[in-house]
Amino acid sequence: MFKKLIETRFAIKKQKQTKELDQLQKILKIIANSTCYGKFIQLDTRNTILEKKVTVYGLDTFDIDTYKLENPAKFFHPIISVFLTAGSRLILAAAEYLLEQNKGYMMYCDTDSVFVSPDHAKLIQDFFRPLNPYNIDDSMEMFKVQEEDDKKLEKVWCLAFSSKRYAVYEYQNDTITILKYSNHALGHYLTIDPKEFWHDMILLQYHPERKEEITSKYETIYAISELIITHYSFLKSFDGVNQGKTYSQMTKPYDTVLVGTACRKDPTGMPIVPFVPRIEQYDEIPFMPFVDKSGREYPNSKSLDTVEYWKKMSLVFSEYGDHRETKLDELDGIVKRKHIVFGKESIRYVGKEIHDLEESMVFGASKNDSIMYENEQEKIHRIINNLTEEKARELGISRRTLFYWKQKIREGKPLRLKKKIIEKLTFYCLFLLCCEPIL
Repeated sequence: MFKKLIETRFAIKKQKQTKELDQLQKILKIIANSTCYGKFIQLDTRNTILEKKVTVYGLDTFDIDTYKLENPAKFFHPIISVFLTAGSRLILAAAEYLLEQNKGYMMYCDTDSVFVSPDHAKLIQDFFRPLNPYNIDDSMEMFKVQEEDDKKLEKVWCLAFSSKRYAVYEYQNDTITILKYSNHALGHYLTIDPKEFWHDMILLQYHPERKEEITSKYETIYAISELIITHYSFLKSFDGVNQGKTYSQMTKPYDTVLVGTACRKDPTGMPIVPFVPRIEQYDEIPFMPFVDKSGREYPNSKSLDTVEYWKKMSLVFSEYGDHRETKLDELDGIVKRKHIVFGKESIRYVGKEIHDLEESMVFGASKNDSIMYENEQEKIHRIINNLTEEKARELGISRRTLFYWKQKIREGKPLRLKKKIIEKLTFYCLFLLCCEPIL
């Protein structure tokens, strides 16, 4: 069935494209992704009023108490899902090695594509062809050469800032032609054309002396996104705005609102994210009254003018290229893979991440977007093992008690500590950094 889905989609893509055919191939793509991978990794999260004990499986097995549960869906099968993504990474790694052995180079790779030196494209295709499970023709290659308007993309340039932030383009006679670009961290903005945004980013690389001219076009444009109200807590933000309005005029569940990108903080240090009801005149929005996520209305007696709380796209433009890659070394020019060495104590178990993807795109990821599982007993053992006599005295722990604890840990015997002691050790570790190896 999976094979037939993929082959049917590619057969449709080979036809002269219409709006209906494009929609159909996208539907088949979603079905294929969901049935071949998505359903095997599906976890449904829910919050609980009382803490529940759950068992965590990894290098070690341990129990913890949590307010957020992860329930496996009907077809959940972690072995299949993990091996699917691992297999994809293995193929990309093999392609990279093949290039290195044949004096080629890999410019960039994504989860399903790799940008290689033009002279080595056929080498990659020929090597992986025996692994291709589909009926072979030019459109069903495992590594199909990308085309644009029936023209193969060869002898092109690429500007890449970090993972998922790249554009492929042609540059001739000071003319930039965008061939392929990433929408990552741009696609949710309503006030810009991502392709034009990338054109300006590339233009700036060739003409840094024109920076002021290029960025000035974004000075009067603001970072505005849209968000659907799907949470009760979010809807409560509009209680004040809804007061005195008829039901038809109120902001209601599943309404779409317009959202700014935070550029200032309130007195408590929380980012101020402005919300307004949806209108079509985007240039008027920064000058309108708004509410933040807490429901506070702006302007107010202690606030600035409303426009001061809306982030300009000129600032987004400046920051976009400064987003550094954390997985690579030598970040300018030809980069190299970052090799890391870590011990078992550095491993953290993370549950399902970003349950509300749309909301996280607007507000950014927060600690509530994922579940952290930590073996508290092992953590306390590491803190004690790193605790010196001098530090122990500062905590009110005698030399004899410290030695007793360390001996129990060496012998693998259970260590039962009072809650107050555990809190003191944890607090000391976090804020006085006595246990740097475990952070």
